[in-house]
Amino acid sequence: MPRLRTLRVGALDELARQLRFAPAETLRRQLVRAEQLAAEVDPGVNYPEDWVVFRVTGYRPQMEAPAIVVGEALIGDVSALVERLSAAAGVKEAELEAGSFLSTRDLCARWGVSAKTLERYRRMGLVARRVAAGGGVSRLAFLKDSVERFERAWKGRIDGAREFSRIGGALEARMVRRGEAYVRLGCSVNQAAARIADRYGRSKEAVRQVLIRGGVGSSAGVGVEEGEGGEGGERRGPPSARERGLMARAWWWGIEPGRLARRLSRSPASVHRVIVDERAARLRRLKLSPGEGVKELEGVLSRPECGMGLGAPGATDLLELVRSAREMPPPEAPAERTRLAAYHGLVSRAAGAAAGLSRHGNAARVVDRIETDLRWAARIKAELVRSELALIVRTLESGLGRPLEEVRTAALSRLLLEAIGAAARAVDGFHAGKGGRLAAPVGLGVNRVVAGVAREPDGSRARSRLGPGVRVADWTRRVAAWQVSDGHWWLEPPGSVRAGLGVLPARARRVLELRYGWGGPPRTIEEVAAEVGLPAVRAAAMERRALVMAGRAGAA
Repeated sequence: MPRLRTLRVGALDELARQLRFAPAETLRRQLVRAEQLAAEVDPGVNYPEDWVVFRVTGYRPQMEAPAIVVGEALIGDVSALVERLSAAAGVKEAELEAGSFLSTRDLCARWGVSAKTLERYRRMGLVARRVAAGGGVSRLAFLKDSVERFERAWKGRIDGAREFSRIGGALEARMVRRGEAYVRLGCSVNQAAARIADRYGRSKEAVRQVLIRGGVGSSAGVGVEEGEGGEGGERRGPPSARERGLMARAWWWGIEPGRLARRLSRSPASVHRVIVDERAARLRRLKLSPGEGVKELEGVLSRPECGMGLGAPGATDLLELVRSAREMPPPEAPAERTRLAAYHGLVSRAAGAAAGLSRHGNAARVVDRIETDLRWAARIKAELVRSELALIVRTLESGLGRPLEEVRTAALSRLLLEAIGAAARAVDGFHAGKGGRLAAPVGLGVNRVVAGVAREPDGSRARSRLGPGVRVADWTRRVAAWQVSDGHWWLEPPGSVRAGLGVLPARARRVLELRYGWGGPPRTIEEVAAEVGLPAVRAAAMERRALVMAGRAGAA
């Protein structure tokens, strides 16, 4: 049985981590709700994070600015969530209702497809449970209702897969000869592929790839550009939406643009342009509102409160988080005012610069400066929230009428993270220039969170329910809207990167620490390059290699 699929949507990944410790009965109820969610998601619609959590758990968290999840990404991850919930709940094959589920073998036979094709369908919304078959063996069980729903939605795709046959060598040669003839008559490679696809009943893209491999158009200079692309030359025309998305994702994953350019038969310059455009598009979608405080920003940022000791991670053990929060000293008023001014000034500066971005042709250094300002703002915001952790714990305990260690684990994890989220939203709405202290709006926000939780009778208290070893998400990675985009990590690298820093050479490790503000203010790539004594291009390449290497080590 293959390992559990990785959840790409941050909201579902976080939810799955929290639900691992829920009772089996709760997991089974939420398993059914997740299966129902798969039937409701429209790939073309975006969904707020709080709605997604509500549909799975039945509980709607209070989020003033919930992250937006793309429907296409959500529907692909719901199947993985169902698989995780069923595995965590310990669902056994013998428990399944007879006749209501199909095995992988049965479904492959029903549709006439391979197991690999079935795996691709699961990323399109086909839901399966992971069930224990005994002897340490796990299998996938496909709910018949889900199978029939998928059949109705994707009938043409399934029928096409059933009738699929590979393009043989003889047919490929005929296609290449026809393609060359069409090109001599003045057709582009795309036009030739469309005509040949109609003639042979194949997809246009499959035929186009055959023509590219056969060198059609490369010698005549039709359909390609001269340059340093692949063997058949570079593709002419703007990249498709699919290619643009692939380039952007590959960049966030740390893949070298040059390698991507060779794979897509594009020039490295065109790949770089697309990547910058996609980064700019994300910044424009934030819809930040320019405010005040930009003029005084440089003087504020030079103070130690805004540059020293930033980027400390949050505790990921729930008991440690509660105890360390309780021991947090109260914030000093001057430091609080300085950090508030710096936070709002950085966001305002980023907002003003983002408002000037266009759809195409943005300078990479301008985009990098905006992203760096937002990273810096997130680091300062985390310190403002960290200084209020003791207040958060006291407010929660006062509202619940008991120490947090005596609250049920699953409820405590969710409650504490929601309270921290309320504190983060309080930072957004509070300006030191108006007078007062940050503690006031934080206390109000946390009180609203705890108001929705019913007190348990004194007699129902359990002693020392919370022990060490209960994992909780690092809250510092979710205090700002720009740390996550479309359900995926954005201006924060995956948590596995920081966990794997120890495997990196000293200079590569320093590049990541400077770039992401782990110990000081985040830096632009040009500032990082000057600090480590490298050209900016080499520093950027080192950053991408370090992200991949550390991420793999941390994940392992």
